[in-house]
Amino acid sequence: MGKILRKRFDLPTVQNDGDSAKETFELDKHTERVTGIIFTADREDMLFVRGTVGVLINGEEVIPEGYHTKLLMSGLGVAPKDKYLPLDLDPGNGILKVSYQDVSTAILPFSSYTVSVYVEYEIDENAA
Repeated sequence: MGKILRKRFDLPTVQNDGDSAKETFELDKHTERVTGIIFTADREDMLFVRGTVGVLINGEEVIPEGYHTKLLMSGLGVAPKDKYLPLDLDPGNGILKVSYQDVSTAILPFSSYTVSVYVEYEIDENAA
């Protein structure tokens, strides 16, 4: 088993009600397996109530467009080792594509916020 690392990727700030944020990221070149993913934001209430997401890794749909982000968040009552949605994926070309959509709702008025995705991955311990 290799070494487990975690990396944060920030999407562009959601500036307006109903906006989307999309970004393509490159995983560490030594990634052997993608083992987990989790979402957070500087305004977690916005992410929980208003957000949907889609994730592709190596061109493969990992999380379908329109998936409620609240299902990919973790609270304080969860042990740190259990916070990530477990995955077991070959990183392939190492390209991570994330699309986020703010969905208008009367429950929570809009305020700008930034969404972050954390990816948990395994590298060869002998890698650079």
